[in-house]
Parts: sequence; C-alpha cells; structure tokens
Amino acid sequence: MKVPITTPLTVDLSCDKRRITAGVIEMKPEGKLTRTIDYGNGECDGTVTVSIGGRTYTITRL
Repeated sequence: MKVPITTPLTVDLSCDKRRITAGVIEMKPEGKLTRTIDYGNGECDGTVTVSIGGRTYTITRL
C-alpha cells in the first residue's frame, strides 16, 4: 500500500522519545475508507489525530 505524505513529516530528535511531531499522511487500505493521520504542529506531546469517514479520533502516544 502506498502512503502519500500530504504535508511533509518532521521528526524531532530532541523529544524525550524520537518521534514524528508534524505532518500529514493518508492511508487507503483496500476496500476501506481513507485514513488521514495528522501528527500535529511540531510539539513533542505525542498527540496524533486520525480521521476516518468524517469522524476524528485523538490518540496520545506515550
């Protein structure tokens, strides 16, 4: 599956856990709705927003 990056991803190596801190990707599993994954605005907070079919979910990674 190709995963298009719609907004460039930013990795912040200074966070306590190296992580993607900004950017947006879109995933389209076969036969499923598109998932838009937004890594945020550059903060090291571990918060990711996932949108599927008009519904939005916020996930906080530890």
